[in-house]
Amino acid sequence: MAVNRFVAKETHIKLVLKASFRGYPLEGKVITLPSGYKGIVVQESLKRQVEGVERNVHLTHTFKSLTFWNWDRTPSRNDAFIAAFDWIDLANALHSPCDT
Repeated sequence: MAVNRFVAKETHIKLVLKASFRGYPLEGKVITLPSGYKGIVVQESLKRQVEGVERNVHLTHTFKSLTFWNWDRTPSRNDAFIAAFDWIDLANALHSPCDT
């Protein structure tokens, strides 16, 4: 199903995207993934019939950025999804060699 048919308009104003989905206002922001990371989209080959059986998926797409949307509110660092990206930098700092 194409999402574009539900998005009424999209404008770039002050790096904030504005659109509507089924009449509800949306505000979005393009988020670039950190260097060394890429997003992946996978698709399950066959739907599993029994719980606990190994699942088989295959890679269909990769991406370097994504758009995060909020209902009628500008995305900010206070959003849990955006704040989660701070943990990547923290994890890299904690696991990198120490210079003494």
